[in-house]
Amino acid sequence: MNKKALIFATFLILTGLGGWFLLHKQRSIQNVPKQLPVASQQPVQVVEKPQGVPATVPGSTLQQPATQSEIESIKDLIDGEYTFTPIDTTNWQTYRNEELGFEVKIPKNWEMRELYREENKSIDIWFSQKGKWYKFEGGNENAIIIGISFKTNPFFQFSEPILKLWKASYNISIKRAVINGSPLYYYNGFGEGIMTTASFPKDYSFDLSSSLILDTYPDVRRVLRGMIQTVKFDGIN
Repeated sequence: MNKKALIFATFLILTGLGGWFLLHKQRSIQNVPKQLPVASQQPVQVVEKPQGVPATVPGSTLQQPATQSEIESIKDLIDGEYTFTPIDTTNWQTYRNEELGFEVKIPKNWEMRELYREENKSIDIWFSQKGKWYKFEGGNENAIIIGISFKTNPFFQFSEPILKLWKASYNISIKRAVINGSPLYYYNGFGEGIMTTASFPKDYSFDLSSSLILDTYPDVRRVLRGMIQTVKFDGIN
C-alpha cells in the first residue's frame, strides 16, 4: 500500500465520514498553472486576503473549547523540546495573510502557488519555488503547505488525536515547540512539520508541513525549517 493510500485510510478512521485534514497533506497538483508571476527585483511583501470565508464565522457555534485533557492525552508521547538549527532568513520575503492574521517568511525565489478552500471548513495554501514542480508518486506536487481547519468545521479535530494515531501507525517523533510565542508540536517521520496545540487561542488550527521525501529535496527541507522558525500570529507574542 503506497503512502497516499495509507493517508486515506487514516483519514477515514479519524472522521468516519470524510473531513478534510489528512487529505490536504497529500493533495497532488496535476495541472501546471496558466502563468507564473514575474519575480520582483525588490524585497516583496506578499499579501493574500482571500474572500468568502472569514476567520470567525458570524453567528456560528464553535466546537468545544480547547481543554487541558487534549494536551494531557499526548504528553507521554512527547520526545522533548524541538531545538532549532538557525537558518538565515534575513533576505527572505514575507507572506502575510490578513484574513487569518498570520505571516511567515519565504525565499525571494519562492511564491504562494495555490490556494484551495472548503467554505466554512478549511483553507490550504501551497508554496513552491517559482517555476518549479516536484515529483511525488508519479505526479507534480507543490513543496510546502499551510493547512487551516476552522473550528466551525463539523469534522474539526485538534492536533493531539491525529498525532497520537501517527505515532501508533508510523512511530513519528513529536516534540514541543514555542515559536514566536505560539504553542506548537513539531513532528517528523511521516512528513515533517508543525501543528498547533489544543491551547492555540484562535478559531482555527494551523499546520505547516511538506509531504515530499525531504531526503530527496534538501533545499525544500531548509525552506520548511526556515518557515517554521518565522511563523507569527497576530496577538501572540
